[in-house]
Amino acid sequence: MKKHLKAQSGFTLIEMLVALAIVALLALLASNAFDGSRSKAQVMIGLSKQLANANIQLKTDTGCYVNNPRALFDPVAAQETSNNYCNRPFGNTWTRPYLAQYTTDPNGNIVADKIGAGVIISYGREAGGLGQRYYIRFENVPKDVIKQGLLECNGTDATGGDFTNNTCRTGSDLSDTLPGQFDVLYDTTR
Repeated sequence: MKKHLKAQSGFTLIEMLVALAIVALLALLASNAFDGSRSKAQVMIGLSKQLANANIQLKTDTGCYVNNPRALFDPVAAQETSNNYCNRPFGNTWTRPYLAQYTTDPNGNIVADKIGAGVIISYGREAGGLGQRYYIRFENVPKDVIKQGLLECNGTDATGGDFTNNTCRTGSDLSDTLPGQFDVLYDTTR
């Protein structure tokens, strides 16, 4: 009498281990992609706080905000009247560097390659509320970093095109892959 062997159904242990290994690898790749943009967004928010605090301290000493980041650490740039919003020389009121020296572009804006290739940081000012709004602008920021920055700063990845209800904003279209701009509000004056 011959025994008939039944065909096995289901997965072997080896097949299950291979499938688990593939799932674990995909999860690791996905988390690294997420963590990369999240850590870059955290660097961006941290830099904005440093730049905001430095400019606020400078305004306390001089009575005016600079509009050129180089003027926070370069005494020659600090004395140029075009590098502050008051268009006046600081004289002896600028007594020290307010920020560690960063690499700058020819316009005096900070180059922040740790956030993304070609990211440039500058200061901005616009009319808003009862007076002026002062903000830090990051340009050429990868879209995934902008989305994470909005989440870190505002708690949502909605663009929030103005500073009415948010500290951070972007005017960039988040549906494409082109780099965009990210702004962080640090003061509103009357």
